[in-house]
Amino acid sequence: MLQRFCLIIIHISIILLINESIIFAAEDDPVSFEESFVIKPLQQINDAPEFEAVDLDGRVFRLRDFDKQTVILNFWATWCLPCIRELPRLEKLRQMLPADKYTILAVNARDRPSRVRKYLNGKKFQFKVLLDIDGAIYKTYGITRFPTTVIIGPEGKLLAEIFGERDWAKEGFINYLNYLSTKGKGEG
Repeated sequence: MLQRFCLIIIHISIILLINESIIFAAEDDPVSFEESFVIKPLQQINDAPEFEAVDLDGRVFRLRDFDKQTVILNFWATWCLPCIRELPRLEKLRQMLPADKYTILAVNARDRPSRVRKYLNGKKFQFKVLLDIDGAIYKTYGITRFPTTVIIGPEGKLLAEIFGERDWAKEGFINYLNYLSTKGKGEG
């Protein structure tokens, strides 16, 4: 019995060591991280389409307002349960990122402003929530499912698409963003 217990402990230890090395490798190797986080790096780096949108207070924002910053552009809707679960995680990511280098824009797709306001009531999100009332922005970006997040580099280039709900505070993601924005595909 004791021998069997020891074998189980050894197996669990080996599994934990393997998983730890995979996480470590993914942190240090951007390609491994892309695979583990299921990120679709864009094969052809193009300029991000310019857009203009308003927030719930009627303030107008344009993509070019965030020049020289990496923009995490998240497309979501109030009827999308994975989107709703993901937004607090985006706030957690926002708290971890230096505000002078990164901006999170949560673009709501085609909900009535009253519905967005009702959903956001009482939430402490500090990232900008923009309204895409007619769907022009998400159509321009070719978004076909929600949530979808697009990473735009500081030079205004489309760098990556991430489909589906994610844990944005996952270890290694900030390192990956730094790679993408500076050392990797984000450079001119």
